[in-house]
Amino acid sequence: MPGPRAEEAAERAHLARIVKEVAGDAQLGRIERLRGGVDALTHAVQLRRGGGPAEWLVVRRWKAQTLTWNPTAPERVWTTLHLLERHGVPAPRPIYLDAAGALVGEPTLVMTRAPGRATLSPADRGTYVRELGAALAAVHSLSVDADVVLPRDAIPDLEALTEPGGKLAGADGPALLERLLRWRPQHERLGLVHGDYWAGNTLWRDGRLTSIVDWDQAALGDPHADVGYCRVDLALMFGLEAADEFLAAYAHAMGSEPPTGGLGFWDLLAAVRALPDGSPWMPGYLDLGRTDLDVSTLQARLSQFIAKTLRAGLS
Repeated sequence: MPGPRAEEAAERAHLARIVKEVAGDAQLGRIERLRGGVDALTHAVQLRRGGGPAEWLVVRRWKAQTLTWNPTAPERVWTTLHLLERHGVPAPRPIYLDAAGALVGEPTLVMTRAPGRATLSPADRGTYVRELGAALAAVHSLSVDADVVLPRDAIPDLEALTEPGGKLAGADGPALLERLLRWRPQHERLGLVHGDYWAGNTLWRDGRLTSIVDWDQAALGDPHADVGYCRVDLALMFGLEAADEFLAAYAHAMGSEPPTGGLGFWDLLAAVRALPDGSPWMPGYLDLGRTDLDVSTLQARLSQFIAKTLRAGLS
C-alpha cells in the first residue's frame, strides 16, 4: 500500500497534468486541499508564469461513489456556473470541463478561485443573515435561458420516509407525514435552485458575501426548497429568530412580502432531513469551527422549528 508521501506525489502529478492542459506553460506551485471532500476532491492550485503574479484556480474531481447518485454533477455545475456568469451572480467562473474523466481518470472541472472564506461565526449576525437572503434572491430572480439543460428537482417519495430506517420512521413520523401530504404543493413554481443552499456554501470577506459555491445539486425546481433548507440551517446554528430574519431579507430582495403560501411544506421537508436530532448536519458545523454546538442544542432547536412550522400552518 502506498504511503502518504507516495499518495501526495501522485496527487501532485495529477494536478500538474490538469494545469498543463488548462494553462499550457504555467508551472504548478502551491496546492491547498479545500474543506469537505465527501462528494469530490477539491484543491486550490497556484499557477506561476515567469516572474508575473501567481494565479489561483480551483480543481474539482468527482468520486465514483458520488456519480452513482448524482451522475450529472460535473455537467450541471458547468452549466450552472456559465448561467450565473451571464447573469452576474457571485460564483466561480468555469474554465475547463472533462466530464468523461479522460485526462486523469476522474471527471474534472476547473474554475476560478472566488475570493473569501466560508464562515459560520459572523461578527455581525444581522448583516450575515440579510446577505444570505439577498444572495439567494439573486439566484431565484434570474431567468433560465431556454438552452439551459438541468435536472428537475422532484419532491421525494414522502411515504417512503416512514419505512424502517427512513427519516419519519419514529413515533412522530405518521403525524409529520400527514401534514406533508396535506401541504404538498399542487403547482410548483419552477426556477433555478441551488439544492444545498446553506451558509457553509458561501464565501465571505470583510463581513460581506462574495460568492456562492458547491453547485453540484443545482436543478430546476421550486425556489421555496432552497428557502426552507437555509431556514432550518440558520435555526439550528443561531435559533428561530435568525431563520425569520433570513426570510424577511429574502422577501425584501425579491420585492415581495414574506411568502405565506407553500413555504410550510418546504420548511417541514427540510426539517425532516435533519431528523432525528440535527446530528446529520453536525459534521458540517464542526468542519467550519462551530465547536460551540452540540447535539442537544441542535435537537432542541430542531424541535422548536418543527413545532413553530406546524403551528403556523403555512400551507
